Amino acid sequence: MRDPGHRFIRGDQQACGVFDSQFCQIVPWGDARFFMKDTVKIIFCQMYVRSDVLQGNLLRKMVIHVLEILKNRELIAINQDPLCKQAVVVKEYRGGNQELLAEVWVKPLKGAGGSRTAIAFLNRSRETLEIEVDYSTAGIAGEIQRIRDISSQSNLQPDSQGGFRVEVASHGVVIYEVESSLRTEIVDLNEHLEWSRNLPEKITNRQMEDLMKEGALLIDVRNPAEYEKGHLEQVVNIPYQDLFLKTEKLLPDKERKVILYCATGKRSLLAKMLLDRKGYKEVNYLGGIY
Repeated sequence: MRDPGHRFIRGDQQACGVFDSQFCQIVPWGDARFFMKDTVKIIFCQMYVRSDVLQGNLLRKMVIHVLEILKNRELIAINQDPLCKQAVVVKEYRGGNQELLAEVWVKPLKGAGGSRTAIAFLNRSRETLEIEVDYSTAGIAGEIQRIRDISSQSNLQPDSQGGFRVEVASHGVVIYEVESSLRTEIVDLNEHLEWSRNLPEKITNRQMEDLMKEGALLIDVRNPAEYEKGHLEQVVNIPYQDLFLKTEKLLPDKERKVILYCATGKRSLLAKMLLDRKGYKEVNYLGGIY
């Protein structure tokens, strides 16, 4: 736990989901003057695969609380959990003008004979907050067998009121690992956020054909292996990763109409958001075609 040589925390090479083992998580960078919530959120909330965790700064310049986080083996174990489930937001706290003050994140973990769940109470505000969530919202059901405070590395007694009430310091995070006999479905609030309600409309195949007659460039943003298995006609294959890294080089004409598609719609949506942000005049979203 107190290993002074803990400079590089290596994850399982096995990949899960759509990513491969070349992806990594870098925490922190530069002079490491992160708020504690920033470092823990990267490790806990933004984990998509059991990927490598890299520490990218000089240890001499690292603030002590960040070093303690990176040396917390229980937290790293949550990040590298073999169930490979993404953490999701199940509850938000917002101020009078709708600024985001706090969140509760939940991440299902692999369990033996029951269920294990990690819960992060994330305070984004400048004040100490009391953050609450009930067991059902966190997907916890049945008998509570164990509650572990990962931050303090101590065991807690279950709350008889059927939930958690945690005091979290400004820009701080408290993380619990809970073992229970059952697990229920959790609702990801991200699916209901404002940005998801304002997603761009997909164009139809007929609209695509009309746009191409006008000189629009049809782009398949899938990877080359996917592209070789089948693709639309008169299309250019520019994988999303390449588009992200070399946008202006690959698409120098920002006035030309562009049509984007992929397998499910996710990568082409990200590509549209990227091109819109970079000032391309007319970017059309065809979505997923398979």
